Amino acid sequence: MAVQYYVEQSDRAYQSGVAAEKVYAGELVHDDAGSVSAFAFADGDYSGLALYDPEFMAAEDEDAIADESVEAGDLVRYAPDEDAAVVHIRTPEDGGQAAPAIGHKNVVGVVDDGSADAPAEMVGRIVEEGYSNGSTTFDRATGNFIAIGEAYRPGQQNGDSVTEFDTTVRVELYGSGEV
Repeated sequence: MAVQYYVEQSDRAYQSGVAAEKVYAGELVHDDAGSVSAFAFADGDYSGLALYDPEFMAAEDEDAIADESVEAGDLVRYAPDEDAAVVHIRTPEDGGQAAPAIGHKNVVGVVDDGSADAPAEMVGRIVEEGYSNGSTTFDRATGNFIAIGEAYRPGQQNGDSVTEFDTTVRVELYGSGEV
């Protein structure tokens, strides 16, 4: 069995659906009756986390292993939303915005990607609460941020900031009612 790199601890069986768009492993996804796409703020609740499984990806598309993605029309597997699971979720791609600065035990989640102030690279990716792209701060108080859990980053306990894009962050997902 292939290693599911982006899921560290989970008790629920994996699910799958047809990708409605290119989906990268480590992105939050939304499943709308079997049509799976990268999770967007407007979707309400995410359905799960796209998995990295080289054997499964290779069976669908031999080029998928190179960039850890599934093309539209191919099957994408995902670990369903689960209270207290431990997962590794990607941060945004570098689209010219500010890099996330996710520290140990920071609340992390997704920003309102439908906002004119939110970069397109945020869809399906995570940032820390209080993330700012220079003009807008995204947090629960303003209603433009959905908290999903807390980052577990022992190496960041000394206060160093993260200045990388498109990397994975270990996240302990919130259980029901913890947000």
